Amino acid sequence: MGAIRRVTTFAVSVGALLVSASAVTACPVCHTETGEKVRAGIFSDEFGSNAAMTLLPFPVLIAAVAFIHFGPPRWAEPAKGETHEPARR
Repeated sequence: MGAIRRVTTFAVSVGALLVSASAVTACPVCHTETGEKVRAGIFSDEFGSNAAMTLLPFPVLIAAVAFIHFGPPRWAEPAKGETHEPARR
């Protein structure tokens, strides 16, 4: 990566950080009693189980989309000369 590109990337990153920092400090609720109650409710002893329950649907949805896109799994590939169809009698 060229020097000019690195400097430009650094400048844009610093600018984005400065803009987002001012937005965070502008929160009207964060430093009130309500904001403290909300933080206490989110980061309580049940944070791990709440985060797991919130994230649980994503692997399920990804599996459903993969099943639709790729089809059902093939558990065993047929041997040479065989087919997946049952033998006719």
